[in-house]
Amino acid sequence: MKQRIFKPYQICDNHKDRNSGSCKATRKTLTAQITILASISITIVLSLLITLVRSAADSRLNTQIKQACILSAESVFAAYHNDCLEEFGIFLLKDASKNEAKLSKYINTNLSDVSSKVYLDGLNITDYQYATSNCGEGVYEEILSYMKYGIYSDLVDSFKNSEEEVKRAKATKEISEDMAGLEEDLVELDVNVLRLLEVVEGIDTTDDGVVIKNGKPQLAKKSYAKRGIYGEISMSSANIDNDKVYKVLNSSDYAYINLEEIVDDMYICLEELELITDEESNANGNNSYANIFKRDYDKLEEYITDTKKANEEAMGYIKAYYNSQDTASKSVDDLTTKLYNNKESLGQELYDSFAGDYEEIKNGVKNNERKLCSVDLIKEAITSNNIYLNNAEDKLSCIKETLTKDKITEYKSSLDSIKSNLSKISNKNLKFDYSQIDFSSSSSGLSKIKKIMSTLQEGYLGLIIDDVSTISDKSINYKDLANSLSGDEIKTEISLKDTKDNIFYNEYLTMHFKDAADFLDEDGKLKKSDTGQLDYMIEFILCGNSSDKENLSKTLFEMSGIREGMNLAYLLTDSTKKTEAYTLALSLVGFTGCEAAVRAGQYLILSAWAYGESIMDLRTLMKGGKVPLVKTKDNWQLSLTNLLDSNITNNKNDDKGLAYEDYLRMLLLVKNLSKKNLGTMAAMELQMIDMGHTDFRMKDYIVSFKGEASFKKSSKTSSYKQEISYSYIN
Repeated sequence: MKQRIFKPYQICDNHKDRNSGSCKATRKTLTAQITILASISITIVLSLLITLVRSAADSRLNTQIKQACILSAESVFAAYHNDCLEEFGIFLLKDASKNEAKLSKYINTNLSDVSSKVYLDGLNITDYQYATSNCGEGVYEEILSYMKYGIYSDLVDSFKNSEEEVKRAKATKEISEDMAGLEEDLVELDVNVLRLLEVVEGIDTTDDGVVIKNGKPQLAKKSYAKRGIYGEISMSSANIDNDKVYKVLNSSDYAYINLEEIVDDMYICLEELELITDEESNANGNNSYANIFKRDYDKLEEYITDTKKANEEAMGYIKAYYNSQDTASKSVDDLTTKLYNNKESLGQELYDSFAGDYEEIKNGVKNNERKLCSVDLIKEAITSNNIYLNNAEDKLSCIKETLTKDKITEYKSSLDSIKSNLSKISNKNLKFDYSQIDFSSSSSGLSKIKKIMSTLQEGYLGLIIDDVSTISDKSINYKDLANSLSGDEIKTEISLKDTKDNIFYNEYLTMHFKDAADFLDEDGKLKKSDTGQLDYMIEFILCGNSSDKENLSKTLFEMSGIREGMNLAYLLTDSTKKTEAYTLALSLVGFTGCEAAVRAGQYLILSAWAYGESIMDLRTLMKGGKVPLVKTKDNWQLSLTNLLDSNITNNKNDDKGLAYEDYLRMLLLVKNLSKKNLGTMAAMELQMIDMGHTDFRMKDYIVSFKGEASFKKSSKTSSYKQEISYSYIN
């Protein structure tokens, strides 16, 4: 069998031509199909290649635009203030309005170097961050960057406890002042009790206590509620347990009145008048009995009128007492909340000390049983006596006309009622206890302590610095410094993210600015400088006043607050010194028997004592010495006796402790961050002015910007947008 051979092309069915190998028509069709497919493929490939090339070109151009923007922004911000950078390590750029034109110029220049097919079509800067924006947040961040990347990280450990100690001192001082402040409320209670003593007992008083001269109480020289006694006059019937008080009263023009004798005398007049004849009565012009009766009537009328007036005054003081008690109770309740809220800052030992004294004050405020008297019992007695006085007064009006024989029966009936009511008037509950009053000397109460405290606070600068003339007398008169900005100029405040940032910032200040201690000579005396707008720049940052003296004075006052708080913290844990203060308070205000007043007085004394010690501490600091943050028995300087004698000039230096600059750091630590930063920028402005840049103001400088640049390509009408920004802040 013969093998079949297949040819490369099939035989055309239409032409049956085996010899041709392939139909010509078929070959033409296949060739055309292949050509079209190839053309399409090539077109697609070429389009893709062109697109990729164009995309790469656009991407390259966009990158060039972006790079041009970055380089241009860097070029603009490279024109920072050199002296500011050298002096303070911060970057600032001036003239924001001119920088936009510079930026446009730099962008076009940078683009012309890489391409002629694109040009800047528009530039819109939407956000400038000025140095003063948000209280100078940009400057604040630059300062932190400067410090964090330096060699200052080890400072954190050195001051990590300072903030807690300052908070503790502040809380101690505030609560002690509040407890001492209760004395103002409680003294109103005692003042009203003293006034009660005056109008009820007839003894002269002041806000500080009983008036005493030559070892004797003095008379109020006016009528008083207890003056009338129905029956024999004695210490017992007068209900007085102190013979000095009794003798002074009963031997004066305001001696006790025996009401029984007056009434009995009036009865006698009625009886005697009834016995005589009408002729005798008429012959004597209604006789002498009528005159005697009228004299006794006038005595009773005067007594009732004066006593009712005294009782009215007494009830007024009692009402004022209860009102003062309500006020004091509210103050005590407010102190409860503050004490609890500061428990963590105080620490357990101080908290327990405060809490124990607080309970005694609280109980004392609500207790009306004073050592000097019981206010409730006196109120009850006066209310009762007033009823009998009113009844007697009503019947007395029935016998006011001239006595004649025809009125004897009527007058006798009225006199019986008068006798019945007057005999019921009692001094039983109108009792005052004089056992706590020292008649050998006149008490000034706490007024001496208050005067000492006032003197220390008002004249503290002269007590701290012996020669105030050595204080710098420099002052400034600029109205547009950074620390004077407010409202929309600064917008929101800076928020502290980390305590260590505050420490870094404060250390920056001590590195770049001087304080008063930098001007102390070897003898510990201040010396003046001929250069600079101000000498005490850190004090200026803290206080912001226009003169060195004002800033130093306020700084020392604030510093004394820290020392007072720390000194109080020690006194409250020293049982011996605390007892000394209590004993003194008891001798000054203990006569009223108000334990709350004694405790409040104790805190007033402790506060004055702590403040006096703080003055001595600051004297040491302002002579270049050191003061331990926490006081002990060994390093405590001021005795209570020396405080009372105002002898606070002697002080000793301790080579251990903190120096003036360290206490400045504490003040900086608790200073409001935004205000401190504005003060820092103002200090920078002053130093730049000293360097010859008289128009240097932070509000004219920027630290960053954001905006958008529009570009057009020469072959297209559409725009290309590119964000553009730069910031000195990391």
